[in-house]
Amino acid sequence: MTISPKIFSWSWFQIKRRPVIALTVLYAFLLIIIDARGGLDPKIVATPGAEPSLFEAVVTSFPENKPNRASFAAKITAINGEKASFKALIVLRDLSTGIFPGDTLEITGNGYFPPPKMNPGGFDYRKYLLRKGFSSIIYPREVRVIGSKKLSFAKRAAYALRKSITSVLKKHVPEKEAEIVVPMVVGDDSEISETVKKSFTDSGLMHILVVSGLNVGYCAVIFFFLFRAFGLPRQWASALSLPFIGLYVLVAGANPPVLRAGVMAFFVIISLSLKREPLIYQSLSLAALFIMIFDPQALFMASFQLSFAATVGIVYFYPRLAKPFANLPFIARRFLVDVIAVSLSAQLAVLPFIAFYFNKISLAGLISNLIAVPFAGLVTASGLALYALSFIWGGFAVFAGLIAEYLAKILILTAETFSGFSMSTINVPAPGVLTFACYYAFIAAVFQIKKNRAALLCAVISGLFLIIPSAVGKIRSMGALEATFLDVGNSDCIHLRLPSGSDWLVDCGNSLGYLRNSASRTVIPYLRSRGIKRIDRIFITHPHFPHYSGIFEILDAFKAGEVVVNPDLSEETDYLKLFEKLQDLNVRVKEAWAGDVFKSGGVTAEILAPETLFKEKDDNSLVIMVAFGGNRMLLTGDMGSKEEKRLTESFKNLKAQVLHVPNHGARNFSGGFLKKVGAEYFIISSRRSDPKVLCSIKKENAFITGVSGAVNIVFKQGGIRLKTYKPGATGPSGGS
Repeated sequence: MTISPKIFSWSWFQIKRRPVIALTVLYAFLLIIIDARGGLDPKIVATPGAEPSLFEAVVTSFPENKPNRASFAAKITAINGEKASFKALIVLRDLSTGIFPGDTLEITGNGYFPPPKMNPGGFDYRKYLLRKGFSSIIYPREVRVIGSKKLSFAKRAAYALRKSITSVLKKHVPEKEAEIVVPMVVGDDSEISETVKKSFTDSGLMHILVVSGLNVGYCAVIFFFLFRAFGLPRQWASALSLPFIGLYVLVAGANPPVLRAGVMAFFVIISLSLKREPLIYQSLSLAALFIMIFDPQALFMASFQLSFAATVGIVYFYPRLAKPFANLPFIARRFLVDVIAVSLSAQLAVLPFIAFYFNKISLAGLISNLIAVPFAGLVTASGLALYALSFIWGGFAVFAGLIAEYLAKILILTAETFSGFSMSTINVPAPGVLTFACYYAFIAAVFQIKKNRAALLCAVISGLFLIIPSAVGKIRSMGALEATFLDVGNSDCIHLRLPSGSDWLVDCGNSLGYLRNSASRTVIPYLRSRGIKRIDRIFITHPHFPHYSGIFEILDAFKAGEVVVNPDLSEETDYLKLFEKLQDLNVRVKEAWAGDVFKSGGVTAEILAPETLFKEKDDNSLVIMVAFGGNRMLLTGDMGSKEEKRLTESFKNLKAQVLHVPNHGARNFSGGFLKKVGAEYFIISSRRSDPKVLCSIKKENAFITGVSGAVNIVFKQGGIRLKTYKPGATGPSGGS
């Protein structure tokens, strides 16, 4: 096969024609290679131990207030009197001391850094902190302000203006609507209620409540048209809007997403003012290159990728979507077609990124954004107008406040309406690089079919490559039982994917009471990453908080077919509330005893215990033998010594290739039980295990989820395949 010299000449021509784009792509690839080798991550600084350390720090960001806590960035200049230099995240329970950027603090506490992500799906908080340049998290026991560095005039003016705008908005807009208006104008989302956040998230509209590229774009448009209204030429209107964009970036907190949006707006406005359309792509590339040079980690941040993808999508898709409607009347074209085309262009471009980062696609968001995005711009404009008019006459401010209030009501109603749809979101696995490439190739080819016959072939091939991997994956899983033991701390949660495609859960992990290992941070992201929409059966082995409490969050996120419970009674208030919730949701509840059998798709789950109820609640735990294709797996929950003895003496066949060690590996068990089970692999759901337990089993085949991460076992006819989420993390020490 020979490659035509014309291809090289064409490629070289494109590089010469768009050198900035070529340079940006080359630099991005270089950063990816460096990052893969760990060259971009800052050094982690932790100070574990009982004795706290004394840190000297300079506050570098405005505090971000959240319910029950506040956090801010700081540069650590000394630890226990010795010089240091790294960035840390300081997390406080309150800000009663009054802390501002530029303050010098003495902090007594310990440095900490979160562990790596241990389960598929979900948010990698450790990697996120490293991307942001943080080397440590400090939870102070004591904080003292020992000095203050005078901020620059621009920053002091921006903070004062931010405070003034917030005060005026809250004065003229009712509390509920102010929750929407304030964050959209100044970026302060500290007072948004959880109810509002949930409705905006479920409807695919949460992005409009966070000051980002969208709001900066609105600001640019507002001032551009304001100056145009005064008769200024396009170039002058563009140039004069730039200082106001810079001021808005500072007022909005100047966090990285807002700064990136400001830089992007700067280059795009300069490009547009030159009246040369091809320069838009060059300008976007120049903006990206500028950002990546000063902040290499930005390339790997979701906000960077989403902002540039949306902007490029608008530039590329908008003319093609709007062109068929060019003959419509001006008003219809400007206020209907253009709004829909711009919104749809952005959504087409960011769709795979949304799937990658959030493991879900908001179907409601495709429609809700068409309604909400234009109103979001009007809310931002009305908020800024309200503040400006308050200096002219109070009556004007009251009128503008009413406009902002009713626009916010429309946004809230839109979010609440679309979040209530039963199919508002679809859970999807994170797409890979090939899926990304095929998606964009397919979309681009569809728009070129009329002009280029080869585009039809490209669309067909790329479309097939989008569908085939998913179909192959489903076919391969049809003949297997897959069990995934999630790392949920000293708790239990096991996901069973049956050959029929049904999904079962054995226990549900913790609730929000344990933030690090709560179901919302572990179980739910994992289930979404598997594309699960419904859980057909949930087993609660034990009426003990770490086994069942996560079900409350799971039932809020997924539909459930049946819940199988332990027959033991519990005095825990939350456990009693569970049955009320199940009744409200019309979910079937079955009380299971020894001898009950559950079958589906060739899988048999036999309940071995309890046969009778003991005084000790651990001895009443559900014990389940799962069998498929000649393979067996024994799930023991919190089985106690009495139940263990009964099983050892009463059952002739307890053989199982996999044993889920009872009581999270905290209690040793008898040699007779181990011999009768004869397991090849041992799974311990815990951060650590009793050394005596490890001595009694095959250490090389023991997997502690807190060390190895989630453990995935695939059972097929005549064989077992086991892998851990952390590659090579086998055995109790985590070594291979």
